[in-house]
Amino acid sequence: RRWSADAGAWYVWHWHKNTLMVGPVVRTLNYTKDLDNGYFDPSSLLAAVLSLRSNGAVGKSAWSYEAAVEAGAQSYTFNGVRTTGKPLFSAYGLLARPLARGLSFDVYAGWTNSSTASGPGFTSINYGARLRFTIGG
Repeated sequence: RRWSADAGAWYVWHWHKNTLMVGPVVRTLNYTKDLDNGYFDPSSLLAAVLSLRSNGAVGKSAWSYEAAVEAGAQSYTFNGVRTTGKPLFSAYGLLARPLARGLSFDVYAGWTNSSTASGPGFTSINYGARLRFTIGG
């Protein structure tokens, strides 16, 4: 079994059709058993970061955006060895264009060195495009 939790608090500014949020976030992750299947499964992980997030309209167009940048530190126990205070950085961006009947077209990209996403000593990069359906949209 695995459990995880995130807790954060943001100060929020609104202007026009955009939002800017800044605040601390604490994340924890725990596995009750080492699966030893090539995955990073720490017996415990704790991360504390400062998060800066924004979302809103792109000018007067129909496009919208989401963006996030986080920086902080992570500590974990892996194979019985405790690692403390490893730097953690993340960045994420998304552009979205609404289509008909609750559909939107999204283009996104993200990068992180968070051990929760990629294991110790690695970075994770994701990017792509997708169609997203919103119920009631």
